[in-house]
Amino acid sequence: MAKYGESKEVTVKGVTYTLVHPGVRKVVQLQSSVAAGDGSINLDALYDGYMKHVIHSPKVDWSHWDEQGLKALQEVMNECDTFLTAEDEGQEVLQEQSKK
Repeated sequence: MAKYGESKEVTVKGVTYTLVHPGVRKVVQLQSSVAAGDGSINLDALYDGYMKHVIHSPKVDWSHWDEQGLKALQEVMNECDTFLTAEDEGQEVLQEQSKK
């Protein structure tokens, strides 16, 4: 998983987005704030959080996605989710070793 302040560039439909990790606490706050009582996730709120706290450039809002399209929105938001939550290879190796 990326750590606070680490960044990643992602290019979708010719636009390069810079993602910056906002820190573990902010990620947990985002996840908590979008969880519905039935266990589902409010994607509108989650994507708002990603636009405000993870995508640093270009600064985007919903009008940006009206121009880029739904597929671009989904691709960038999936990249945000993966960037914030995926384990890196070194971490996976350490977890496997600790299970032995």
